[in-house]
Amino acid sequence: MVSEYVPGRSFDELLAAGELQYSDLLELFRIHGFYMFCVGTFHGDMHPGNVLLHEGKLWFIDTGFIGEVGPKIRRGLFDFFAALSEYDYPKCAAALHRMSEVELAGGVYAGFERQFLELYDGFEGATVSEVSLTRQMMLTIKLGVHSGMAFEKGIFAIIRSLMYLDGMVLRCKPDAVLLQDMRPFIADFASLV
Repeated sequence: MVSEYVPGRSFDELLAAGELQYSDLLELFRIHGFYMFCVGTFHGDMHPGNVLLHEGKLWFIDTGFIGEVGPKIRRGLFDFFAALSEYDYPKCAAALHRMSEVELAGGVYAGFERQFLELYDGFEGATVSEVSLTRQMMLTIKLGVHSGMAFEKGIFAIIRSLMYLDGMVLRCKPDAVLLQDMRPFIADFASLV
């Protein structure tokens, strides 16, 4: 495979040198979030070696794995993160449940929601170095599955993608409260999802 040469530096290089601006990383979140939540087709291997920065523009490389999710997951994840950015945990639990292929009955759902609220106790205002969004999402999906939920396989490509993004924030600005910083993008996407 041959592609155009891009003379930029990878986010990995910039992070290693301490030269990646948090604003550039937030721009990556905005662009990637648009593709995940609004389009449903996105770069499925978004690690810092696959994003180049050149003259203020971001370039995605190594696009051999393109992730796709249907409208149910796309909308559900958007609703989940919108509620999470506002720390509305009951709404988060409901959004996760709507993404499931299996509906939980009343008592089972109530047990799931109680455990969900326990899982997110202390999450509000936490920095990425205090609470890993990656770990939190993995525990969230695990809780859903153990409660009886089942998800479209595309959800795991998004979770993997978010893990890479979370890791980049941890390297770039460990004191960031990422979900608060993402609120403007979520507001922008609301009419497009």
